[in-house]
Amino acid sequence: MNVWVVGECFGAAAQLPGVMTVGELYDRLTSGTPQALHVRAGLGVDATAWDGLRAVAGDGVEFGDPPPRTVFRHRVVKRAQDNVLISEPTVTGGVAAADLVVPNDSELIRDHTAERQHVPGMILIEASIQLLTWLVDETIPPTADGTRRYAVMHACRFDFHRFVFPFPVRLRAWLEPAGPQSDERVPLTGRAEVEQAGRGCAECAFDVHAFDPRHIFEIEHAQALKTKEFS
Repeated sequence: MNVWVVGECFGAAAQLPGVMTVGELYDRLTSGTPQALHVRAGLGVDATAWDGLRAVAGDGVEFGDPPPRTVFRHRVVKRAQDNVLISEPTVTGGVAAADLVVPNDSELIRDHTAERQHVPGMILIEASIQLLTWLVDETIPPTADGTRRYAVMHACRFDFHRFVFPFPVRLRAWLEPAGPQSDERVPLTGRAEVEQAGRGCAECAFDVHAFDPRHIFEIEHAQALKTKEFS
C-alpha cells in the first residue's frame, strides 16, 4: 500500500485515501500489527519526523526519498528557520529551482483559518519571494568593494491557476535586467513558477532592485525621520 505522510498542519488532507498525518502513521506503525507500506514524504514532514517513523517501522515498511531540508535562513533573510520555505536551490542556465518545504509549525500555517486540504496561497507567495531573494544574493555581483547586495521588491503580481496540495512542489525563478545599473542599485525583473505533478499552479512577477545595502538603509532612515517629523 502506498501512503503519503503529511504534517498535522495539513490534517484536512488526511481525509484523502492513502494520506496520513505523521501522528496517524506513527500510531499505525506502533500498533503491533504487521504492515506492508511504501511511505512517501509530503509537506509538513521534517527530517526528525521522518527518522522517527523509520525507527519504529517494521520490516515490511519501505520509505521513499527523505523530505528536503530547508536552505540556511540567512540566505533568504529570515530570523527563524521554521519560516524558511524552500530547499537548497540549484541554478541551471540562470534558472534557480528548489522544492517547497513547509515546516509543520510554520506561523504561516498556524495563522491560516481556512483549514482546507490545499496549501495556503501566502505560502506560495512567500516561497517565491525567498527563491528570488536567494537568486539575487547568489547571482548578482557585489558592489565594487565586495559588499553583497540586498534585494528590495518594488512591485509584484501573483496569478493562481490551480490549488496546490501537500505533496511535492517545485519552484523555479529567474532574473532579467530591467534598466541602467549602478554600483548602488541593479534594477531587475523577477519571474517565478510553481509546479506540482507536472502542472503549472501559479506564476509570479516582481520588480526588484539589488541594492548596496548601505544605500537603501540610508534611504529608509531618511524617510523614517521625515515621516516622524510630519506625523
